[in-house]
Amino acid sequence: MANWIGVITNAGNSLLNEWVNEKALNFDSAAAGQGIVAEAAMLAQTTLVGQKQTASLLGGERVSAGIRLKLRITAPDTAYTLNQYGVWASVEGGTPAMIALFQHPQGVPIPSKAESPDFVYTFYGLIMCSNTGTWTVTVDTSAVVTAEDLEEAVAGKADQLALAAHEADGVKHVTAAERETLTQGFALLSDDVDTHIARTDNPHGVTAAQVGAVAKTGDTMTGDLTIKKSALPSLNFGTDGAGTATIFKNASSSVEDGLHIKDVDTDGTYAALCIKKIKGLASCLSLSFNGTSYNVYHAGNKPTPADIGAAVKYRYTATIPTGTWTAVSGGGYYKDITVSGITAAMTPCVGVVQTSDAAASELMVEEFANNIRRIETMAGKIRVYTKTDGAIPSVNIPIQLVGTV
Repeated sequence: MANWIGVITNAGNSLLNEWVNEKALNFDSAAAGQGIVAEAAMLAQTTLVGQKQTASLLGGERVSAGIRLKLRITAPDTAYTLNQYGVWASVEGGTPAMIALFQHPQGVPIPSKAESPDFVYTFYGLIMCSNTGTWTVTVDTSAVVTAEDLEEAVAGKADQLALAAHEADGVKHVTAAERETLTQGFALLSDDVDTHIARTDNPHGVTAAQVGAVAKTGDTMTGDLTIKKSALPSLNFGTDGAGTATIFKNASSSVEDGLHIKDVDTDGTYAALCIKKIKGLASCLSLSFNGTSYNVYHAGNKPTPADIGAAVKYRYTATIPTGTWTAVSGGGYYKDITVSGITAAMTPCVGVVQTSDAAASELMVEEFANNIRRIETMAGKIRVYTKTDGAIPSVNIPIQLVGTV
């Protein structure tokens, strides 16, 4: 029935731990009773809450999850509600202890003998364990045998008789002499097979085409070829040494990292093309002549001015403002204007940025010419000086600073 809950008790776990080192476990007895305990308290139980009758052990069998026991009770003198089954076991004739407790919270009504004299209740209890040692069951020989039990026993006996007849049939079974001949023949055949398997000279003459392989003498591949090897391989064209060509992936710290295509002349000198990854760049080509590498510049790897010995051009813009300036001792004024990126080492050419408004442009040029004496570059700024007799500009003057370093 549904809702049965089973546990291996604490005492049962001790028995299973003891059931090692070729010791034998015996299932001694079983009992049925009324009353329940909290599920969490089942592990600690050593007896039933209220034992009502002894249960018969009818046998057991090994299953994948452990040992399945078959138990049975008959109608007792007084009816009751069955809530618990307990199974007792021992190791090597030791003191029996309750190894497993099964509990049904709702209970199963068990009628009295007067109400149902032929009543039997069969229960299968699973003892979940991984032990593989010897175990036995003390079977209750006085247990009631049902029609189902009798049919199983008769069927089992019939199977035994059929097996015995089959084993006695000399036609269906070989004789000892015949068995020895077959054994020797199989041994010789096994030796021949092993010898054949060990041969590496292609005794059947299998061709590359027959097994879908690429022939060493030349062939065509229709798919990708992936070579996986702990030591990076190379493809060699021609004989070893001078006058060869090689494609290889760097596998040595002494060779520049990358994919190399190397051509060796007959005098031993060589030229090589290397495709490599450079930090910050998508890729780079490198040409190597007798061990000296030269980078190949392209759209993805442009040279810097320093690489080719050229000056670095710069261009900055700023606005000379009106407003408050700082007076200079001896006459005139100065104004610091922030120009991000400019340095004191720069000596730019300065020009007024004119607009489409001719009158405004003319005024800015005039103000710059009449009033501005010099411009000094500093770190991150410029300092604009007026002439000693010059005035602060009356209009904002946009300027551009251009030069090279």
